Amino acid sequence: MQGSSDSPLSARGREEARQTAESLRGIRFEAAFSSPMGRAWETALIVAHPHPGMEVIPLDDLHEMDFGFYEKKSYFASPEEVPHGFRRLTLLAKVLLTQITGES
Repeated sequence: MQGSSDSPLSARGREEARQTAESLRGIRFEAAFSSPMGRAWETALIVAHPHPGMEVIPLDDLHEMDFGFYEKKSYFASPEEVPHGFRRLTLLAKVLLTQITGES
């Protein structure tokens, strides 16, 4: 879970952004909007690159959710030896904890 932690865009993310840019090359855009977070901003710049003059506009309203306690942790990881029903309850508890410790 990355959420509001401003982690960098991964190499895979950059490659996927380049592929997206290439697939959108023939479509006309006037602007791109992005979260101000570094990884989102970098993605938007890569996607906008083939479109001369296209402006990337940061919007605070697109800021990622704060996942509270689970920021930078493996949210859905669950040991395989745990019974299925208990894994579902654990996941539900994680969602609840995220809501309590994260943003309202």
